[in-house]
Amino acid sequence: MCILTCVPAIVALQGESIFVKALAGGGYSYVTQKDETAGTGLTFTGPLGISMLQAGGSLSPSVKFYGFTGFSFGPSPKVKADNLKIDTVYDYFYVLDLGLGLALYNKGGQSLSLGGSIAQNYYKYSVYGAQVGTYTRHGWGAHLIAGQEFPMSARFSWGLSALLYYGRVYDVGPSADAPVTNLYGGIAVTLMYD
Repeated sequence: MCILTCVPAIVALQGESIFVKALAGGGYSYVTQKDETAGTGLTFTGPLGISMLQAGGSLSPSVKFYGFTGFSFGPSPKVKADNLKIDTVYDYFYVLDLGLGLALYNKGGQSLSLGGSIAQNYYKYSVYGAQVGTYTRHGWGAHLIAGQEFPMSARFSWGLSALLYYGRVYDVGPSADAPVTNLYGGIAVTLMYD
């Protein structure tokens, strides 16, 4: 709040051409997998890194339409098994996204964007010393991002954004078709060319 009140003359970059925006930051993840048939489930929690690249065009000075790709990486998550004994060590997991979004910008530099994507998870783990890597089936994801931009020049700005993500993909292993729910939130630094 101090930054917002101490800088009285913020003017957002609101071009009417192409724009590219990169986000990088960190947050906390809560990933669950439930197999209703077997009555079992897994929960992955822990910190993760968040990155996203948006590219698109301005429909008006305040409205931007973009395509994006996202990559979120969770190293050594804590794993809790429900009614299931496993001798498995999870090294990492990540979430891949490819989708479209819409962002609203105002003259104060604040922005709000909503995106939807095709998503997929990947898990790397060890079972009795043997390394295994597996992808999930494709599913969907959605994000909500609220941010503040600070212009550096006529075309470039940097900013801070809060991001919330929710998505669902599906397992391919013994618990085939069991839903895997991805939920995470975090803070990112942004750099935008407009």
